[in-house]
Amino acid sequence: MHQELLRLSRRIEDIKDQNSKESTSYPSRVAIRWLQETVEGLRHEMKEMASTLNTNATLAEKQRIMTNFALLRSDIVALGHRMDSGRELIEKEILLLLNNFVKM
Repeated sequence: MHQELLRLSRRIEDIKDQNSKESTSYPSRVAIRWLQETVEGLRHEMKEMASTLNTNATLAEKQRIMTNFALLRSDIVALGHRMDSGRELIEKEILLLLNNFVKM
């Protein structure tokens, strides 16, 4: 009977130790799960930020290209005006030369 009590006493101590270990590991598991969820959330936010930055960079590039096209258009219009002015000047010079040639 004494042996049986000692064995039950050891068994109770073993169960207490096991419960103690399990109770300390439960908060650890909860903390690990929380950390995993937090890391996943941060990864998701980083992906969203990268996507937003990429979109912003694309929009900035589009705006830069549109500005360059507008400048190019205005340069082409200005060149067309200069060509018209040059053509008028050449026509006037040709008329003057023809008039001078006819007078000779």
